[in-house]
Amino acid sequence: MATKFGWDLDEQGGRRGLNSRPEHIRKVIDQSLQRLGTDYVDLPLPAPGGSAVPIEDVAGAVGELVEAGKVRYFGLSEAAAATIRRAHATFPVSVLQVGVLAVGAGPGRRRTAHRARAGASAWFPTRRWAGAF
Repeated sequence: MATKFGWDLDEQGGRRGLNSRPEHIRKVIDQSLQRLGTDYVDLPLPAPGGSAVPIEDVAGAVGELVEAGKVRYFGLSEAAAATIRRAHATFPVSVLQVGVLAVGAGPGRRRTAHRARAGASAWFPTRRWAGAF
């Protein structure tokens, strides 16, 4: 079971921005576990882009959740090669999610994923790219 985290939501569920601070990550994973009625999430993925929180802090927080048994793997979504390397140095990256239409999903990202021995998960961003066709 995979889930995204990192959005700061208002009471109605609207997005106020990104929030990938470690304490927020722990809170939303606990909330997800409660809502889903499960003991762990296989793969939490941080929302791509724009977070002011260093990726090393995000990786460390997810690593603590792995050690606590609440999360099984750490993955990244739409991350640049340098971000992947920095995250992997803190806690092993197991999966990289890349959009099949993403500009810049070139050889640097693929080589970094291969060196990190991370799997890849493709997604097709239908709603975000609907006007592009």
